[in-house]
Amino acid sequence: MFSPQRSMGQYSTPPETVDYMVDRLLKHLDPHSKRTKILDPATGDGIFIRSLLEAGVPPSSLYGLDIDPEIPPP
Repeated sequence: MFSPQRSMGQYSTPPETVDYMVDRLLKHLDPHSKRTKILDPATGDGIFIRSLLEAGVPPSSLYGLDIDPEIPPP
């Protein structure tokens, strides 16, 4: 079946994968440093950004972009 999201190459990342990636990322940087900036270049439903916020990363350190204009910024 045709899906507009799939036609743009959009696929949801499984939560287990997000948890693993966020855990690994936070082991290698100080999320509270003012120099820390994290970009999610394919934000989609915002699962990475939400997970980072839940892990205590300040919103001012997070940036998200998406190709789909219908998806609001996280």
